[in-house]
Amino acid sequence: MEWRTVPPTPTTGLQVVTQERAGDGITELDQSPGGPSRRTHGTAYWEPASTGEIVHVKLKLLLALLAVCALAVILLILASGPVLLEVGSEISILNPFRSRTPERTADTFLGAAANGACAPEASEALCSFIKKHPLPAAEWRLVNRRDSTKEIRLFYRLEGKQVRPNKNDRCLIAEVRLQQSGETWEISGYGVQPGPCNAKLSR
Repeated sequence: MEWRTVPPTPTTGLQVVTQERAGDGITELDQSPGGPSRRTHGTAYWEPASTGEIVHVKLKLLLALLAVCALAVILLILASGPVLLEVGSEISILNPFRSRTPERTADTFLGAAANGACAPEASEALCSFIKKHPLPAAEWRLVNRRDSTKEIRLFYRLEGKQVRPNKNDRCLIAEVRLQQSGETWEISGYGVQPGPCNAKLSR
């Protein structure tokens, strides 16, 4: 009988694996005889945002804030009356979004009244008054306005060579009153008198 000797199988040694936690990831450290090796699973570290990214985010937030402020201002103006602000007796800031249809009617009326004539929107009694008391100016500028549910009152500062300066720095003011009739506006009143240059009235 023949005998054969089988060489022993070499042992590979015990493989030791430990885990280290770093951030949100897990690092496995293989300490087997073949040499330690490191394997990382998941995301190990957070990288800080760059300066450019921070500036970009801040710029976007600033633009969004400016847009909100602009929208708030527009809504405030739309909700306001025809006059936004009165400063003393000299300055009035009119609402740029106001309806100007009554003003066009009044402007036509004043153009005729400056020549002692009568506009179609005026009544017969008002026409008779204008012929006796024509508008004493060839130029005028809207300086104030009052709106109510029944009528609109427009105040014009008269200008030009025909207008004589008044005492106490008061201006010559023409007032035109209008009432709505259907979709049109009719002249219901007219008068000229000295007053504050922005026609400021007690509310």
